[in-house]
Amino acid sequence: MLLFELKAAIQSGIWNIMHENSWCELDDFSITLSDKISKMMITGSKPKILPILKEVKTSFFKINKVSKEDFATELNFHLDYIIKLFGPPVKREIEKKEKTGKRRDFSDGDKQETLRKQDHLCANCGRLLNVVDYDHIDGNRTNNHVSNCQALCPYCHAIKTRRSQTMPKKRT
Repeated sequence: MLLFELKAAIQSGIWNIMHENSWCELDDFSITLSDKISKMMITGSKPKILPILKEVKTSFFKINKVSKEDFATELNFHLDYIIKLFGPPVKREIEKKEKTGKRRDFSDGDKQETLRKQDHLCANCGRLLNVVDYDHIDGNRTNNHVSNCQALCPYCHAIKTRRSQTMPKKRT
């Protein structure tokens, strides 16, 4: 698993925990936390969450009236799920660009149209999209037609990307 995939999966898990408990996001807490945890996990070990929570400066716990210990317990459960799903993280070299042509982004208009068509929901899991990843449905990163665009949550996008990297290439 690559660092950006791991970070997206962790951040998605943090958002799910917040949503399930009706906690509100504050001061980019989830971004800071997922960044710290993913950088520690990419070396191949599962970090201890409570010490990380103690060093993150945030008013999240006070405002939401939740203890760091309770939050750490729920997050540890999610990290176990990530490790079970993907296997333990492995330190890797910086990913090389595929030789499928120069990558281009979808136009802003195509992105907005796709979001409207999907009612601001992830095309895979149906969650409300707070953070949107736009994905090429056919995997061809040079095909930027609106019919090839789908909006995914970072978690589902990371899973799709991971699957496409582990699938054997078709011979032509």
